[in-house]
Amino acid sequence: MVIGRGFEDRFLTESETRDLMSLALGLAQLDGRRILVIIPDRTRTAPIPLMFRLFFELLRERAAQLDYLIALGTHKPLSEDSINQLIGVQPDERAGVYGGVRIFNHQWNEPDTFVSIGVITSSEISELTGGLMKGPIDVRLNRKVLDYDLLIICGPTFPHEVVGFSGGNKYSFPGVGGAEVINFSHWLGALITSYSVIGSKDTPVRRVIDKAASLIDSQKMFFSLVVKDEGLAGLYAGSPEEAYSAAADLSAKLHIRCLEKTFKRVRSVTPPMYEDVWTAAKGMYKLEPVVEDGEKSSYTRLTSTKSATRTVRCWTRPAITSATTFCGSGADLITIPAVSWRTAPTCAAWANSMRLPALRSRALMSRWPPESPKRAAAG
Repeated sequence: MVIGRGFEDRFLTESETRDLMSLALGLAQLDGRRILVIIPDRTRTAPIPLMFRLFFELLRERAAQLDYLIALGTHKPLSEDSINQLIGVQPDERAGVYGGVRIFNHQWNEPDTFVSIGVITSSEISELTGGLMKGPIDVRLNRKVLDYDLLIICGPTFPHEVVGFSGGNKYSFPGVGGAEVINFSHWLGALITSYSVIGSKDTPVRRVIDKAASLIDSQKMFFSLVVKDEGLAGLYAGSPEEAYSAAADLSAKLHIRCLEKTFKRVRSVTPPMYEDVWTAAKGMYKLEPVVEDGEKSSYTRLTSTKSATRTVRCWTRPAITSATTFCGSGADLITIPAVSWRTAPTCAAWANSMRLPALRSRALMSRWPPESPKRAAAG
């Protein structure tokens, strides 16, 4: 069962958000339980300060312990100041009112912080990926997750270049998961291409992530957010799979734009929240479907909200490949990566079911992990 509301023409008020959260949490058996809330880092647009405050308000008298784990994936850890900005509190508030709430960075670079929770077999991988890949995957998880009675996952849903849409079990893998699932899922997404994946609700990558998450032997509850212009347009609470599905449906209406033509040159302006070049590349992925084959584009990063933009990297996108576009001025389309773009023909096909388009005709049977060039040559 999913509890939630969503709108295309307005935002949820704080009162409506509190009522939805209160109803959802009221149906769960939470008294005396240890609760861990997984939240995104600052590369995601979401009203985390509001959610942090409301979770505390609704759970502090019921939970034996309420803690947070920041789903970094492989992003850099947040400093204490950055954590305070993420949750919207001052240092004295965090030490005082929220003194009993612990907030952890996911330590993805520390092997001892993980525990293996199972294996996805080679035959399962082949089935989940439609034969694109094979080979077993060891599923490792941040061991802190297993120290709690209830896992609450709270984060936004947007079109995503690797999995189709963000949200749902993606906050477990790669959010707080080990390198094996992270590396595999991104390699799989690369084989299919971000061009085909982005904005597709059901993808092989999503199926692999859902399978990995099914191995977590903990009660789970998801609060899926749909954000537009930093306002909360939708909130859906339930199982990770059901809440994700409802949020992706609304996200598709709010975050995907269909155009009648393609463009020779485009420029995507990414905001300062993307501190690293590789995360700023999200602006590139979202524009790729409207770039003509063989043409060029670029993405730029704002050095501040009022300053000029700075080109940080560029690609050439030949036909059929999934690299991208133009370095220089004079772009035909300039946008920020709040939405994903599609041309009318691909949009029409996508709108029918939001399922992955047919794969391009090429041989894509791959063993995981991929062999290194040196090993392949030796073999």
